[in-house]
Amino acid sequence: MLLPSTFTDLIREFMRLPGVGPKTSERLVFSLLRRKKEDIHAFARALFIFSESVNLCAECFHFTDKNVGDCAICRDSRRERTILCVISDSLDLIALESAGYRGLYHVIGGVINPLKNMHLKDLRVAELITRLKRSFDSSAPVQEIILGFDPNYEGELTASALRRELNGLPIKITRLARGLPQGGDLDYADEITLKEAIRGRREF
Repeated sequence: MLLPSTFTDLIREFMRLPGVGPKTSERLVFSLLRRKKEDIHAFARALFIFSESVNLCAECFHFTDKNVGDCAICRDSRRERTILCVISDSLDLIALESAGYRGLYHVIGGVINPLKNMHLKDLRVAELITRLKRSFDSSAPVQEIILGFDPNYEGELTASALRRELNGLPIKITRLARGLPQGGDLDYADEITLKEAIRGRREF
């Protein structure tokens, strides 16, 4: 064995991250090795605190601090509460925020992907419908749902299935405009493209 097992164990853990292959993982491990021990300890401590401190918002399922029920976005009274953008994960939320969107969100936790055994029942659709029905009795009921999924096969599949699930609710359903490149990811789109996609959204 060319490297001690402690090296290979850490290399294997880094490889579990998306987009990190064997070579990148090896470079990361050797980069850590060149740092001072206190820097490595600080890095490990930050990871531990992160794992213990992050929770999901009880309302939209975006990330929030532990022991805090709702995230900062859901608590913000300045948000446009009649518009709700349904997205697959929080990376899309960050992208849409940078583009100037100021409504609310609902993170359903993925997209339909039969090859990965991910189906509609595995997503937070029931929670979305419960939230919508609850909003109808509030002073600011949700009037529009924006389906904010990536313009690829899985995103299209999820949007169509969700549209069927929401059929019959007294709500307008739109989707982001087609300025987004087909097959692309929202979190890689530039701010101007996303702004135009939000502004030019169409009924679905």
